[in-house]
Amino acid sequence: MRIAYFDCFSGICGNMILGAMVDLGYPKEALLETINLLDLKGFSIKINQVIKKGIKATHLHVDIDYKNKKSRNYKDIRELIEKTNLNDRVKTISLEIFSLLAKAEATIHGVEIDDVHFHEVGATDSIIDIVGGAAALVGLNIDVVYSSVLPLGSGFVDCQHGKLPIPAPAVLEILKGVPIEGSFIKEELVTPTGAAFVKSLSKEFGEMPDMVIEKVGYGAGDKDIEEIPNLLRVILGESTKSYENEKIWVIETDIDDLNPQITGDLLELFLEKGALDVNLIPVYMKKNRPGITIKMLAREDKKKELIDLIFKETTTIGIRSYLVERFKLNREIKSINTPFGSLKVKISKDNKGNILNISPEFEDLKKLSVKHNLPLKELYQRINIELIKLKD
Repeated sequence: MRIAYFDCFSGICGNMILGAMVDLGYPKEALLETINLLDLKGFSIKINQVIKKGIKATHLHVDIDYKNKKSRNYKDIRELIEKTNLNDRVKTISLEIFSLLAKAEATIHGVEIDDVHFHEVGATDSIIDIVGGAAALVGLNIDVVYSSVLPLGSGFVDCQHGKLPIPAPAVLEILKGVPIEGSFIKEELVTPTGAAFVKSLSKEFGEMPDMVIEKVGYGAGDKDIEEIPNLLRVILGESTKSYENEKIWVIETDIDDLNPQITGDLLELFLEKGALDVNLIPVYMKKNRPGITIKMLAREDKKKELIDLIFKETTTIGIRSYLVERFKLNREIKSINTPFGSLKVKISKDNKGNILNISPEFEDLKKLSVKHNLPLKELYQRINIELIKLKD
């Protein structure tokens, strides 16, 4: 499994991300080809090598013709990305990042998400930064992103609304649930674009994961900071672990007085609100009363929301939570052709790429069962024969 660790010792912003990706070996030509797929005008891109505190790095600058600068809202940007011929994964990553930005700006300014007007963020250079960064991740075959804890500077920054405190309100809104650290540096180290990029993509924030290092890329920022080099360091390598692992929360509660007609709907509700998995377990409680244990898995950023939801939607007056380590196989869902038609399957692999499990998507099986008038159990047996061939 190929992983990238974003070492944000001097913060992170859009052009630092692109600079680091090019420094890692993402071809300039591929970057420009991606950008040319976007309906953008009035800009040029300059890429050059610079030295920051004795370290060679790649600096990428988007030069904008501000006479032709176009204001865009979130809806404009979403439609611009959706209508391009970009790779599907690049589109998905880009839209997720802009969605995170839009939600933060909508919260800060008290407007609907589609009415958010991106000023600095919505400018051409930031669209290039986000879409270009997404394309580079895909082009470099990066499977998982990790990030260091983010250092937030202090002071004030000039923007469309006048002087705002550092960290900017949008940055703080985006980074809810993310570990940060204060900094003595009187500069804006983390921009909204940089914050949204790592918040959207990073599996974990903290120490560097175990890996065999393949390449190291340095992306230079525009500032010359006296105390530290204004660089983003991205370390690319292969994971040395057989399986993915992560720290997640188990949230659970026991209930013996909830209407059972409600419990079925709760499972779907908790999943919609961000639970990774939910179980409803029958139990016997005090005085031999039959009840249920609601047990779910959640990441740190969803923990409070799910606990609040349990209190709101159930009759419980107490909830337990504890941190556990989860191990899981890498997995992907892809469509395959079978004698019965196209079928989505889930393929699970270890970190060496060995296929360990292949399982058909049940909803697709049901449709094919009806189409061919075959019992599900018979179709399942026939499909498994095809899946064994795929594994071999």
